[in-house]
Amino acid sequence: MANLCGNFLTVTGGTKESLQELSSKFLDLPDEEGFDYIFDVNSFKLIDDSGGFFLVFTTKWAPATDFIFQLSATYQVDVVLKFYEPMNDFGGMIKASNGFITDDVFMPHNQWVYVDDRDSFMKFEGIELVENAIDEDVDIEDFKESLYYLSDEDKEHLLFLFLDKKLNPIES
Repeated sequence: MANLCGNFLTVTGGTKESLQELSSKFLDLPDEEGFDYIFDVNSFKLIDDSGGFFLVFTTKWAPATDFIFQLSATYQVDVVLKFYEPMNDFGGMIKASNGFITDDVFMPHNQWVYVDDRDSFMKFEGIELVENAIDEDVDIEDFKESLYYLSDEDKEHLLFLFLDKKLNPIES
């Protein structure tokens, strides 16, 4: 079974007509040709009256990069695709306008989650990193080294949690 990659697509720009045509294709995906690599559409939301929209969907193994270039070029729109694939440890973002890449970022999954949404990372992934390190009996220096991408303040916070849990384990 394929690992699923989460895709978060924002489409803006272009004409209102092209955006409406494109959004109607997404609303009828099962009947459309050329969308067969999209595994599942999780949500669709119009952004505003301009016709821009936000779409959450999954793909197998990798983000839908070729797809967004085609969208951007064919419909002359601006797209931002953020993607996460934790099982293969990557995430990132690609921006395209009129078929050309204007920005891209590709990095390890946890690092991308931290860059993209620091607060969510600290509440969820950061705590999970601490718990996994405790469960795997990782030493403090190795744990500290694994947090290279965090700010000093965030690194200190997770190191404090790590040491606290290591020195004061809760008996089950």
